[in-house]
Amino acid sequence: MATVSTATTNFDKFVQTLIRAALEELNRSPLPFVAPGIPAKLVSRNGTNATMRFLNIPDLSVVTGAVSAGTLPWLTEGTAPTDETMVLGYEEFTVSQAGRVIAITDVAEMESENDLVDVAIERLARNILATTNKRIGDIVGTYTNAIWSDATATQVNNSSDDLLAADIIQARDVRRAVALMRASSIPTFPDGTYHAIIHPLVSADLMAETATAGWQDVAKYARPEALLIGEVGRFAGATFIESPNAFVEADAGASSTVDVYSTIFFGPGPWAVGDFGSTNAYVTPPGGQTDPLHQKAKAGWKAFIGGMLVGEGDNASNTSANKRYLRLESASSLGANT
Repeated sequence: MATVSTATTNFDKFVQTLIRAALEELNRSPLPFVAPGIPAKLVSRNGTNATMRFLNIPDLSVVTGAVSAGTLPWLTEGTAPTDETMVLGYEEFTVSQAGRVIAITDVAEMESENDLVDVAIERLARNILATTNKRIGDIVGTYTNAIWSDATATQVNNSSDDLLAADIIQARDVRRAVALMRASSIPTFPDGTYHAIIHPLVSADLMAETATAGWQDVAKYARPEALLIGEVGRFAGATFIESPNAFVEADAGASSTVDVYSTIFFGPGPWAVGDFGSTNAYVTPPGGQTDPLHQKAKAGWKAFIGGMLVGEGDNASNTSANKRYLRLESASSLGANT
């Protein structure tokens, strides 16, 4: 719990800084893992032991083999087909309780030209999204549906441990990722592309790579629908969303000295997030037995936060959900390789 206190050194200067910050536009980076339209629509039901359920109704199976009258899907003339029960499947994932509280003293509130409680509530709302975004990013970064760049062509990369500092992202890596996703029947977005979350240090390498003659800056193509938050361009069937909040694993490459960057390619609804419906915000005005002189107001949030990659839940029943994402692991020429 952080408290704005008159005991703070240079308190008057601190209050003025708060005022200026409230009047200036905040320099905030995109939160791509919880951006509108990316997570799967979560039709949630309470599971067991602090879990949430993502409901999934799989497609009907395709029967293979020789044609045989009376066996699915082949019919016998004059005979009604066999009834089937539609499968109702689900995947479960764990959620954990989280929350933050900040406190504002009466002097800080009186000295400020802005309503610091309102400012605190806005910051708390942002923090809920940022916390959830970080949690989902960490989940995506721990799963194994991945390929690795091998720009040096010195080895067959099959884990992050193999990545050298020179194994930066290549045009062929992007083409491979898109081809693998198409081969897995992962649908594209309505714009006809897969989307990808990419770190700025990796997108710089991709745009500079000589083989990327097909790269299109976002300013070079126009379409009637709104641009994605952080969208920077397209290449080889993928639309790239740039964010410093992309997943990075420090010192995970060769000899434990190379930072590994995950570029996440995905189709619609690649992961489920829970549970914004449980979020509660609280504002406690000054007063009460522990605050008889009404010196301190408090504001905070509490929620259950968790998520899963569709097709990779903690537990599943009657589901045939396929993975809807692919990680491309690479180094960066601009990264902190030590």
